[in-house]
Amino acid sequence: MVDGSVAQADGLYWVVGNRATEKCEIVTSNPVISGDIWFADGPYSSRADAKLARSTIGACPKPKSDE
Repeated sequence: MVDGSVAQADGLYWVVGNRATEKCEIVTSNPVISGDIWFADGPYSSRADAKLARSTIGACPKPKSDE
């Protein structure tokens, strides 16, 4: 969950930039841009689409293979 202030969106995915983890994470709840969450992109209809999008966002470090 992102920042505790989210709205459920069944079957959708977002890419969020998280300052605390220094990663771009894929989440399944509509994120609120606040605190450590500094950007969000989406929604995407599949995790695969979100992963592809994350790979094209310049601010996102390249994820490890298990992410």
